[in-house]
Amino acid sequence: MKTALVVVFLSFLFGLSHGKELPSFINKCKLSDPAINECMKNRVQEFTKYLPEGVKELRLLSVKNYVVPEMTLKLPWANVTLKDAKFEPLYDYVVDTFNMDLDKGELKIKLSHKYISLKADYVLDGKLIQLNIHGEGKAEAKTVDIVGDATITGKKKSKNGQEYFEVETATYKFTKHKLDNVYLSNLFGDNVELTKRINDLISENREELFADAYPALEIIMSSLILNLFKAPFNTFSLGELFD
Repeated sequence: MKTALVVVFLSFLFGLSHGKELPSFINKCKLSDPAINECMKNRVQEFTKYLPEGVKELRLLSVKNYVVPEMTLKLPWANVTLKDAKFEPLYDYVVDTFNMDLDKGELKIKLSHKYISLKADYVLDGKLIQLNIHGEGKAEAKTVDIVGDATITGKKKSKNGQEYFEVETATYKFTKHKLDNVYLSNLFGDNVELTKRINDLISENREELFADAYPALEIIMSSLILNLFKAPFNTFSLGELFD
């Protein structure tokens, strides 16, 4: 269900290297260029080809299968715990807009995905149509037509005679999404017929039933984005990141 994320792949452009040098294949933008936003948009978009397998030189692990070890969804009708929640393909994004104003301490990125799927082990306790439900098994879901906005804030600082942009916060919000399908196996143990009937009911009302799941996913994405942006900006000076 999510988009993801992440994602805010400017960090992938400026990953850490042992010698504190940016890899030669990274084409830096000019900080003084009036069209820097378009330049950064293109650079971030071009970098999608490196994300599926990761970039060894930058110590970036593959994001082909992004896994959250455990997360909890508190829905009006159920509490759901997901373990080993795998989201994919987070790397298959389109950068719609990129706006950076370091003087104001803000970067804004709009990203879109055709779809993101989720597979996880789940435990659910809830009540639906006056029926108590306890299920444990495999969960699958797919969200399509995803658009999300990421906002990263920080401030300029001088360190060792060089100017840095230190990232402080990051937030991610979905602006558009459609839950295409969701399925929960073993909702009633070996009762295959009842499991199917409740899954059909959940599927018919999926947008309403899982609307409250998205804020939890936004928190995960915001945390991921914050960590990704902190690494390059808080380590490299602006003179090292840009021409």
